[in-house]
Amino acid sequence: MGTDNQLGRFCQDLGFLRARASAAGVALLEALERLSGEAADGRIDSAWSARLVHLCRQLGIPEATAERAWQPTVGGPGALLPTGSGIPSADRYRCPRAVCSRYELRQPGGPEPVCGLRGETLSLVDPA
Repeated sequence: MGTDNQLGRFCQDLGFLRARASAAGVALLEALERLSGEAADGRIDSAWSARLVHLCRQLGIPEATAERAWQPTVGGPGALLPTGSGIPSADRYRCPRAVCSRYELRQPGGPEPVCGLRGETLSLVDPA
């Protein structure tokens, strides 16, 4: 899997990871923030990935999930919605700096999605 896909998935899951790390203690939260800073600077490599897998294990995230290098799951957060009659439209957003492959759908009336790494609002690409 490409680095941009891994970065996109990490960005998407960062809120969840931060909540788990906060509950687990300061040391794990600091380790996650170091990984986040490195990712924001574009410093993702195999050593970074190995540290992420190790951190996930410490947070109680199943080993198999962590070792899949954050493959997006069909129908999971950020997945494209089906189209057709009876399906509500949604705005499609992407990484504001186009450095990763993250795409999010915003449901009508929902909040705009935000980059987990930089806190910026994602860029609207397909208005409904």
